[in-house]
Amino acid sequence: MEDNEDDVAIILRELRRAGYDAVAERVANADGAYRWILARDICQCDAAGKPYRMSGADTDLTERRRMEEALQEAQASLQLATESAKVAVWKCNLRSLTIRFSAGWERVLGRDAGELTLTALWDLVHPDDRARTTKAMQEHLQGRTAAYENEQRMLHVDGSYRWVLSRGVVTRDAKGRPSQWFGADIDVTERKTLEESLRRSEEQYRHLVEDITDVIYTADCDGRVSYMSPAAERLYGYAPAEVINRPFSEFIFPEDLPGVIEGFQEAMSGSPQPHDHRVVTKVGDVRWVQDHTRPILQGGQIVGLQGILSDVTERKRAEDTLRALTATLEQQVAERTRALVAVNERLGLITDNMLDMLSQVNLDGIFQYVSPAHEQVLGYPPQQMLGKSVFDFLHPDDVGGVTAVIEATLHGASIGRLEFRYRHADGHYIWLETVGKLLFDDHGTPVGAVLNGRDVTERRRVEESLRESEERFSSAFEFAAIGKALVAPDGRWLKVNRALCELVGYREEELLQKTFQDITHPDDLEADLAYVHQMLAGEIRTYQMEKRYFHKSGEVLWVLLSVSLVRDSKGHPLYFISQIQDIGARKRAEADIRHLNAELEQRVLQRTAQLDAANQDLEAFSYSVSHDLRTPLRHIAGFSNMLLEDNAEQLNDSGRHCLDRIQADCQRMGQLIDDLLALSHVSCRPLCRERVDLSALARSVAAELQAANPERTVDAAFADGAIALGDPSLLRIVLENLLGNAWKYTSKHPTARIEFGLRYAECGVRPNQFASSDPVNPQSAIHGPQSAFFVRDDGAGFDSALSDKLFAPFQRLHSAAAFEGTGIGLAIVARIIRRHGGQVWAEGAVGQGATFYFTLGDDESVDTL
Repeated sequence: MEDNEDDVAIILRELRRAGYDAVAERVANADGAYRWILARDICQCDAAGKPYRMSGADTDLTERRRMEEALQEAQASLQLATESAKVAVWKCNLRSLTIRFSAGWERVLGRDAGELTLTALWDLVHPDDRARTTKAMQEHLQGRTAAYENEQRMLHVDGSYRWVLSRGVVTRDAKGRPSQWFGADIDVTERKTLEESLRRSEEQYRHLVEDITDVIYTADCDGRVSYMSPAAERLYGYAPAEVINRPFSEFIFPEDLPGVIEGFQEAMSGSPQPHDHRVVTKVGDVRWVQDHTRPILQGGQIVGLQGILSDVTERKRAEDTLRALTATLEQQVAERTRALVAVNERLGLITDNMLDMLSQVNLDGIFQYVSPAHEQVLGYPPQQMLGKSVFDFLHPDDVGGVTAVIEATLHGASIGRLEFRYRHADGHYIWLETVGKLLFDDHGTPVGAVLNGRDVTERRRVEESLRESEERFSSAFEFAAIGKALVAPDGRWLKVNRALCELVGYREEELLQKTFQDITHPDDLEADLAYVHQMLAGEIRTYQMEKRYFHKSGEVLWVLLSVSLVRDSKGHPLYFISQIQDIGARKRAEADIRHLNAELEQRVLQRTAQLDAANQDLEAFSYSVSHDLRTPLRHIAGFSNMLLEDNAEQLNDSGRHCLDRIQADCQRMGQLIDDLLALSHVSCRPLCRERVDLSALARSVAAELQAANPERTVDAAFADGAIALGDPSLLRIVLENLLGNAWKYTSKHPTARIEFGLRYAECGVRPNQFASSDPVNPQSAIHGPQSAFFVRDDGAGFDSALSDKLFAPFQRLHSAAAFEGTGIGLAIVARIIRRHGGQVWAEGAVGQGATFYFTLGDDESVDTL
């Protein structure tokens, strides 16, 4: 160090002169990797200013350098994305009122990047959009919106206007005054063009629905008309407004009403079928219509019906005429062949001039007669179709369905109404609707059929168009039976339907000028806003509450409000979807019910006190009877036993047999007393309902039976997971009796089989309607009143005609000599099941075993004494 002292001093002086007291450099680790080090040095000098010592500290900068490089890469990527998209980034100086655009300005409006005054920029905005743009800017500058966002048309360099989405945020100085405005402009012209095309398409579909000759309607689940297309006036004579909210049944011919109701029910069950019925017009005329009804689904639930009514009066008249002529034809065939020819000639004159297509085919589907209308509809001359098969013209996809109908018809089914596709002479396919009638020979054997068809291609096209339109307008917003609305995050009504306007008494344009806060009762507003804030914060997805609105007249309305939030692709809130249902009637009914419940509770308390007193008397009586009966019974048994032991040698066989009978009857009498007490206790003891594993309980009972009878060979099959709600001790008594009976009545089999399991029922099916198929293994969930538990055996069985006696006390279907017992066990089972609100029943046959089923009701049906 001393040898190089002058050189070090020179280096340090140069470093100090250059202000270089910190150096960043890369240093190799022991493993060969390089790390960035920041070296900070301090030079110390003597009194003469000569450096004599250097001290310092090193800092590892490797991670910071990596973060700086990653930030540079991200900035470069952002710049590349901005430059490649139709986005212009801008910065507005609110003091100088100038705005500077990035290079993306050329891709948005074809203009060079640079600085413009706000006045020059304002000249580029379409005059019709300036008022809206001004309002959006003012709201953001005044702090009423978190960010500025607006769509406006702006002048491109080529002279055209482009739709531009502007988004920006204002920064403020220390005093809260706006100083800078940062934002971006995005070219959304293509999106706006698509939206306009969609609007025009929707308008075309609406005109299509209103201009077709068939009547399109919708109705709620109670059959009240909620919409009727203008064609209704041509069919009914009523203007659409005259039938809205009226029951559909008012317009149905009375004799046809049951069939129409059945058709509606089929539609709501998911099996819609077209059906014909008569309607009564405004002037009292009767016309035939064909009704195609289908359910309106919303969120997977049926909320109403919609359909198409086609006027088929003329067709019905033609069918009536055809039926009359056919009847005449069949009568003439039975009389003589020559008369048939004459009738066929007259029929030909009629069918040749019919608009519908009439044809006759044999059992192989070969055309034997074709009316001239076929040429008008299908383009084939009649002579070209004669001798050919109907299958030569059918669409390949419809061959199977038509074949199945023909086979069913030959086995006695009616032909009914068919719709299928037929090939036109030019190669395209059209839809035909066909009805037919079988032809028979003198011996009643089918020889062919007469078919009447019409072109329904246009109707099918309209139905398909309507279906597509319905999918696009699946929400059925405008025609919903309850109030629906789209609400902005700040509470403004964005869109409302007619039902909501009618509910609150405002016209649509009046309601759109208000917020939901304006018409909400003050006592309900805080809770409503709390839900809104939770939803905007993402804490909840939906909410439902009962609240009060003010009607325009000032009346207070109770409604059920259901709200969900729609967000954009980035998760930003767009608008709320609200459903508002009038529950005023329900609220009034609840008040009435509360009053009635108060009275009922008082009556229940009185009745309960009476029942408690009666049960105490009954229990005291049961114990008294038990004691009074058991004492003399024990005396009889004891004395007879003493007589048998002390004087056995003096008794002959007859005497000993009598004493044995007395002993056996005493035991049987004691068992009867025990069973009667058990039956009494079942009826009197309180019910404690809890979760019970019946599978485990059944296995426990079976294990006890096997331990008591180890010599028995029993194949036990018990299902897992049979969980129920009930009283554990009472349900054990049920299984002890049912499994004990199964064990007893299979005792004569060398190898017996006993099963316990669960059989499910469809919703709404009564227990005695369950199928007899094998049960499905249940899951480990609590099974309610729709599930039936069962115990099955392959033992002696019983005569099913006597099954009503099984559950009555002391009723037995087998003699005591064959199978011992008192006839009380099943009566106890029945009483326990009834106390649980369930049902018990049995199936069986003599020598083929028996199955006992039972269900357990819900909490509301439980007998709690």
